[in-house]
Amino acid sequence: MLSTLLALLLGTAAVALGAGTAQAAPSEGTRDTAFAPIGIGGLVLDAVLDPQGRLVVVGGLTSAEGVSRNGIARYLPDGTLDTTFTTTGSGFDGAVSSVAVDSTGRVLVGGNFTHYDGVPAPRIARLTPTGALDTTFTTGSGFDGSAFYPAIDSTGRIVVAGDFTTYGGAPARQVARLSSTGALDTTFTTGSGVDDDIYDLAIDSTDEVLVGGRFTTYDGVPTPHLARLTTTGALDTTLRTGTGPDAGVNVVVSGTDGDVYVLGDFTTYDGATANRVLRLAAAPESLTYDPNGGTGTVPATQTARTGGTVTVADGTGLTRAGYRFSGWNTAADGSGTARAAGATTTLTASVTLYAQWAAVPTTDPVPGAGAASITLVGGAGSVAARAPFTVAATGLEPGSTYTVTLHSTPVVLLTGSAPADGTVQVSATLPAHVPAGAHRLVLEATAADGTPLLVETAFTVDADGRITTGALAATGDDTALPLTALGTVLLLAGTGAVLVGRRRQH
Repeated sequence: MLSTLLALLLGTAAVALGAGTAQAAPSEGTRDTAFAPIGIGGLVLDAVLDPQGRLVVVGGLTSAEGVSRNGIARYLPDGTLDTTFTTTGSGFDGAVSSVAVDSTGRVLVGGNFTHYDGVPAPRIARLTPTGALDTTFTTGSGFDGSAFYPAIDSTGRIVVAGDFTTYGGAPARQVARLSSTGALDTTFTTGSGVDDDIYDLAIDSTDEVLVGGRFTTYDGVPTPHLARLTTTGALDTTLRTGTGPDAGVNVVVSGTDGDVYVLGDFTTYDGATANRVLRLAAAPESLTYDPNGGTGTVPATQTARTGGTVTVADGTGLTRAGYRFSGWNTAADGSGTARAAGATTTLTASVTLYAQWAAVPTTDPVPGAGAASITLVGGAGSVAARAPFTVAATGLEPGSTYTVTLHSTPVVLLTGSAPADGTVQVSATLPAHVPAGAHRLVLEATAADGTPLLVETAFTVDADGRITTGALAATGDDTALPLTALGTVLLLAGTGAVLVGRRRQH
């Protein structure tokens, strides 16, 4: 199709060097003399590279490299004529105007011919990799008008545009989709089609069909010179072109990131200056947040171009009774990919993040089962950086393991074993850097009577780095608290509150 030929002329289709004597690589944009064909007799209308890097050329060809060729020829990567690809017998009996190649190297051609080597092939045919007519591709009576711009989607289906109104006797107005065996795909319907000529066709990464031309409506709906069709053939109204180009579109190219390149005779697009070439932005990808059982203020949806980045929102404003916010995940049950608040994430597709909730354990006071306390020496208002505190714990099971974890992003600060008397007492300081926000320290241990002991407390650090009270944005710190000779840091309870408890059994 025209877009493929344009790509070749712009040099985006690389041609491999042939075997032989090593040559210096040519400078970018200069003629590659390693590709040195003598020339083609006749007008070239379209060209495409096959999976082996061979160049298939179609049009009003009568010869290639001085050898007779009827409408089609194939070149090897070094520019010599591929003599293993030949049109058989009399070849095409009419104009060949467009070409596509599938993943197996079979060549699909469209035009205004009706036969190939005397065999009926009404305006579309598929050739084997050697140039013979592929008889497994059956078209019946084929198209009743010229067929142009064949394109192959990701499933192997073939989309064709042209001047036809029927295929095999069935309605097919200007755009049709065929199966890989040549049958009309009746799940793709175009209604009344376009009201004027189509000049080019492309298939995007979602198998939707882009068409450009001189038309101004599709199936009776205004869509001047440019339209995108869904996989069922309906007009895709999410492509908002406004008043569109003010003149015909000759070439449409679908970018890998969803952008659409448009070239033609126009000088404006939707009323703004656009001198014959423009790019339409792809639909943005979105990052949506789901409270997943929580209530409160849900972060706003964020958008970015495909491949763009956004910063993941925090859970400030979300609450859930009996739970605390612990982050985001691409799956509601937490089985997907975790996304931390404040992290940068790349959007390759639209995604929903679900709030994750961790149950807040409740405790029943059981005197004598175990006790722990931390006294912050400076108290509220003191500087958090390296603030001193004392830790005391009694009634722990000798030799039992305890763990201290800093939240909200869980970081295990230390694990250890309780001494023989079950008592721990130590002085320590907070890290040199404690970020502003809400912090929690959680001790999990075993009391002397064998019951689980879980004590949790929270502290906050304001923007000035001072310890205060109240809820700030949840955060965490990955710097372990300094260890003492006993290797024990337990809980920070603000001004010395003592928490005693046994985990409630459910």
